[in-house]
Amino acid sequence: MGITENHFVLMQPPMTFDVVPFLLGQKCAVECSEFQPTQPSMFHVIPRDGKKEPVSIPAPGHFVFHVGNAFEEPDTGYIVFDQVESSESLLSIDNIDKTKPLWETTDFAKLARNTFKRYKLDPKTGRVVGSTTLYDRCSEFPVVNPEFVGRPYRYVWSSIPPTTKTNGALQGLLKMDLETSERWTWFPEEYEFLSEACYAPRKLADGSFSKEEDDGFIVTYLLNGRDMKSEFVVFDAKEIQKGPISRVPLQDFIPHGLHGTFVPGLAFDLDKAKRASKLFTMAEKNKWNEVKSDFSGLGANFLFE
Repeated sequence: MGITENHFVLMQPPMTFDVVPFLLGQKCAVECSEFQPTQPSMFHVIPRDGKKEPVSIPAPGHFVFHVGNAFEEPDTGYIVFDQVESSESLLSIDNIDKTKPLWETTDFAKLARNTFKRYKLDPKTGRVVGSTTLYDRCSEFPVVNPEFVGRPYRYVWSSIPPTTKTNGALQGLLKMDLETSERWTWFPEEYEFLSEACYAPRKLADGSFSKEEDDGFIVTYLLNGRDMKSEFVVFDAKEIQKGPISRVPLQDFIPHGLHGTFVPGLAFDLDKAKRASKLFTMAEKNKWNEVKSDFSGLGANFLFE
């Protein structure tokens, strides 16, 4: 979802969902989803004040996971909406060997390649008035300075694979200047993988946070798949191409993940962290967090056994 000064913007890919086998516990959610490439995608523009009716704007069919940012042009009234999109659904599991880990069977070269794309939406006429590809190579998890969410912005940071023409495992970090089209990248060793990057603002001597858009830090986790170790890494948001300015080895191995977030001032005391760690270990041993495809939302799957 994108948010602007006056609107929420939801992107709906052309997906259908067969709810019956999901509720009966016969299939997982992904198996019940089907991408319809010949149908349009829809941008749903919803006024934040609730005084006007939402507007649905059709666009050529495409699949979307993540939104970069959105803002309004005061002179035209257009909504600028930036997102990572692909021509095919990345949720398909038709060709996946369910008996093996994804990383052993996935052929990334056969997956649809993401692109970072900008749309201009006219909520008055209900039309897409323009679209531009901002980055034509694969990228994911775009992040901006939180102070610029819903406002015109210049910089975006994303996770990227080492490949240039195909999809690939996300390993490196990209910074883009959307005004000058300059790009900077950093890649770790071939056996290392970055998780989703988060922006942390720089705190000034007076206790306030810097207002400069890229005067902060990019923080994330780095997985060493060879040694099965993890690090917490920090980049200078201005110069990510120079690599981490801090690398903190972690006692525990953290698997390669999807999403992260940074909250200023949030910290846990050591005792609470230890208790949480013990609970997590217990959950892992007892598989309390295991999601099974035979789970029934109706609790009626026993009728079909």
